[in-house]
Formats: sequence, C-alpha cells, structure tokens
Amino acid sequence: MNWGRHMHPIHFTARNKRRLQDGAGDICITDITVNGQSRCILSSVYIHPRVDASHLKIFLFSTLMKYSETSLLIYDEFHIDKDVPIIVMGDFSVDVKRNEKAFGFMKKHFDLNMVPTNYPSTLGNSYIDSTFTRNISPELLNYVCYFSYYDSNS
Repeated sequence: MNWGRHMHPIHFTARNKRRLQDGAGDICITDITVNGQSRCILSSVYIHPRVDASHLKIFLFSTLMKYSETSLLIYDEFHIDKDVPIIVMGDFSVDVKRNEKAFGFMKKHFDLNMVPTNYPSTLGNSYIDSTFTRNISPELLNYVCYFSYYDSNS
C-alpha cells in the first residue's frame, strides 16, 4: 500500500509574536496556526533567579492578561477566548513543586494547570522547569541539557 498518496502537508505558522523582557525575566508568546486555523497559544518563559513573587506575578500577568477574565476589570470590551489552548513552559527559577502555592495565581487568573512530571529538572532534584496548560494535555518528555547559564557560586 502506498501511504504517501494519502498524506496531506501540514502548514503551520507562528503569528502575533510578542516578547516581554524586564528585571523579572523574558517571555515569548505566539499564536500557533495550523492549516490557517488558530490552534494554541505557545509561550516560553525564563525567570531570573531570586525574583520576588509579586514581581513574578506582575510580569506573567502583563503578558497573559488578554487570556484572563481579570482583564475585564480593566477594560470590559476585551474579547476573552476561554477555549483557546495555552501552553506556558520554561525555567521559572523557583522549585514549583515545593512552592505550588506561589503559582496558584496561574490557576486562579488564567485557568492554567501545572502539568505533572515525575522527573526533576536539575541535578539538585528541583523542579524549576515547568509547564502550565489550559485546554490541552501535552505529553512531557525528559530532555537532558549539559550546560547552564547559572553561576554555581551564587
């Protein structure tokens, strides 16, 4: 059987790319479109070590605000798409498993759930790399990286 003739190419694009950078860290966010239809919002996060919780929340909120009903308190004509799948992943520089309460605002304001993982993301058995999702259930795979930008003396 010739499987090749039944396959259709998938065309995907990244649209509405945005990047926010400040003293808390960096976040890049884009709308992933497959075959012309919006499929999900994908975000990559890097939070600097030792950023206080309030600065972290303001930083993340300022980027994700348009996906939260809380934004309606600021401007009641925002269009909030509660069904759009969202993936926020990256290095939060905080052990999310030991500080789950600190990330409660992700669930409260954006309906983002932390994706469970059985593997720590550092040799020190911490979970600083995390994935939060809404309306999508990704499978996480373990990735081993042999370099780091962290100063081991700090």
